[in-house]
Amino acid sequence: MAERAVKGNPEKALEQRFMAVNRDRLRRVFETMHPRQQAYVELVPLLFHVNHPLLPGYVSQETPAGVSDYSPGRAATSAARQLVRTFVYEHRMQRSYAIRGLYLMGSPGTIAYTRHSDLDVWLVHDPELPADAVALLREKARRIEEHSQGTGLEMHFFVFDAERFKSGQTLSLSAESSGSSQHYLLLDEFYRSGLLLAGLRPLWWAVPPAEEHRYDEYVADALRKRTLSARSYVDFGGLARIPAGEFFGGTVWQLYKSIESPYKSVMKLLLMEAYAAEYPKIGLLSHRHKLALLREGVTIDELDPYLAMYRKVEEYLTTNADEGRLRLLRRAFYIKTNEVLTQPPDPRQPPWRRETIEALTRQWGWDKQVLRHLDRRQRWRIDTAIEERRDLIKVLQKSYSVLSEFARRFATNKRITEKDLTILGRKLYAAFDKKPQKIDLI
Repeated sequence: MAERAVKGNPEKALEQRFMAVNRDRLRRVFETMHPRQQAYVELVPLLFHVNHPLLPGYVSQETPAGVSDYSPGRAATSAARQLVRTFVYEHRMQRSYAIRGLYLMGSPGTIAYTRHSDLDVWLVHDPELPADAVALLREKARRIEEHSQGTGLEMHFFVFDAERFKSGQTLSLSAESSGSSQHYLLLDEFYRSGLLLAGLRPLWWAVPPAEEHRYDEYVADALRKRTLSARSYVDFGGLARIPAGEFFGGTVWQLYKSIESPYKSVMKLLLMEAYAAEYPKIGLLSHRHKLALLREGVTIDELDPYLAMYRKVEEYLTTNADEGRLRLLRRAFYIKTNEVLTQPPDPRQPPWRRETIEALTRQWGWDKQVLRHLDRRQRWRIDTAIEERRDLIKVLQKSYSVLSEFARRFATNKRITEKDLTILGRKLYAAFDKKPQKIDLI
């Protein structure tokens, strides 16, 4: 996986490692998809690079277009011709590009990604774009989201500029966006799991681990000395620490997300607990990831962000002798991977996922009876489902209690806006409040 370091240039050596991992994980994304989905993901950067009236997402010729440092490859132009037989890509030099980068966020290329997983895409635009141009870009993204469903993909675009994000201005709260509830926690997740689909590299990739604590100072010095060029990167900001106040908003957000994805939320809440237990010197997974990249001989499997998250939480729960929540964490992780070990392997899927999960379940001491029980969860009896739901709610409540107490002790500012807190509070109340004749969805 890793390429040889560039002598005398630690920034370039680190970037080479990031780019090597990026290529390997993108390859894993495409291996998991069927051909139509592969072609569509290849096509997405091209759709934002040009304004072709017959291609998906077209709004108008006034819609901002052009992706920095991007030239469509054969796969992208071939996918475009599958939709528009007469399509011909014409390369044009532009003085500036409306879109600085497209980044996949979360599970793509990890053990948790399956062909049924959705794709979250950060679309970072030029901060100089006027509001009406950004509105057109958002509309184009929405239309591409709709069109992608025809291939079986569920895509979500988050359109913003990195300068506003870096300054702490947040996206609007929605079913997919956490709004003001978290910033640094989200950035930590992006830095350990984000993939460059097209455009400029994140500047964080070029900052050595030893300089994390003085990120802004280091970047300013490198730009002044011209060892780094601002035009070659997107700067989402440094991540020296996570403010204590952000844990409250992050907790409320994950409780809301647990309504639809309880197992995923359990893992993320337990990770926040593990982080809170180490406060103020938190061993962030993004920092671990960057350090691991520099180890000679490290493999792509060792760098898997979801496995790293599991290991971190397992460490925390084992240290605290919390066997009950450790058992639920393992069930959550297994269910999130969506691998059915009691059935023959799918020959269309890459074998590495199954092999890794089989190795994990052997470490956990699971026998065929345990696996059969989890693999048949869609056919559980109602009393079994209710018992599992009760276990999940207990873990969610325990995490909420621990993290709320942490926020009371250490946070001077809850950081989430009153508006977002009110919206999330109403949604949680509607989901969990007990009322006469209310039917719970399990």
